[in-house]
Formats: sequence, C-alpha cells, structure tokens
Amino acid sequence: MSDPSEALASAKAAADRIVRVKRLNACLTPIKELRKSLVAQASAAHPSGVLYGMPVAIKDNICTLEFTTSCGSKILEGYRSPYEATAVAKLKAAGALIAGKTNCDEFAMGASTEHSAYGRSAAHPVARRRWSPRARCPPRSALRPAARCASPRRCAAWWGSSPPTGA
Repeated sequence: MSDPSEALASAKAAADRIVRVKRLNACLTPIKELRKSLVAQASAAHPSGVLYGMPVAIKDNICTLEFTTSCGSKILEGYRSPYEATAVAKLKAAGALIAGKTNCDEFAMGASTEHSAYGRSAAHPVARRRWSPRARCPPRSALRPAARCASPRRCAAWWGSSPPTGA
C-alpha cells in the first residue's frame, strides 16, 4: 500500500470490522474515538513505512498518546499517558495505524481476561477448540482478546506484553 487513499480506506474498514465484533468485548476503545483516530493517523502516516496503513491493536497496558490506558482496571479509567511506549513509537514510525486498545486482565495479572474490570472477552471460535498446532491461540490464554482483534477479517496485527503461553 503506497497511496494515502488506500491507507484511509484500510483505516475505515478496520474500524467497521471492530464495530461488527463489539459483542466479543475485545476492544476497549470507544468506537467514535477509534474511527476519528484511525482517520487522523491514516492522513498523517508516512507512505514510505513498511507497515504503512496496517491497523495494529495494542494491549491496554501499553501506553499510547491516542487512547486512554487503563490496564484493564477502573482505577486508571480515563488515564491519558503523557508519553507512548517505544514499541508504539516504532510501529507508528513504520507507518502502522494504532487501532485501539485490547482488553486484558487488571494490570495484565492474568491470562484469560476473566479478571478485567471491563468484563471478560468472549471466546473466539478458534480459541474454543482444544489446543492444537493448527489453532491460532491456546484456549484461556493472554492471546484471547488479541485473537479477536487480530483475526484476518478484523485487524492486521496486535501488540501484547506476554509470550504466547497456555494458561
């Protein structure tokens, strides 16, 4: 993708897909805020980046400037970080679009979103099956909310804070 109109179309399509799967409770970012931010990011992204126009969901315990960071807890509800994580800065420098925050256990102290103040994420159809090498994420793992956002039809990628381990 090298055309700004393609990046804008990709941003709008990602927002639409995330809206359709809102029932899974995987994305914590309010939809209005998400749409507005994606369009602004697509307009400002550098076409020369290797990730240009690619929507990337970020786990809620990683700081971003665009969205609030609550770490899955009501204690930090509404907190806006004065800085962003180095990983997020590098993704943006490569042209990626930050496509909201994914649900996680409070302060990322868990592996299944069972203990998120914003409610548990529903199981992705792939995660419902017993673990197999073909499954994209193990059942009841830290990858559950990311699996919903990073499914090919929802978001191109996600960025979390823990290695893929079954819990």
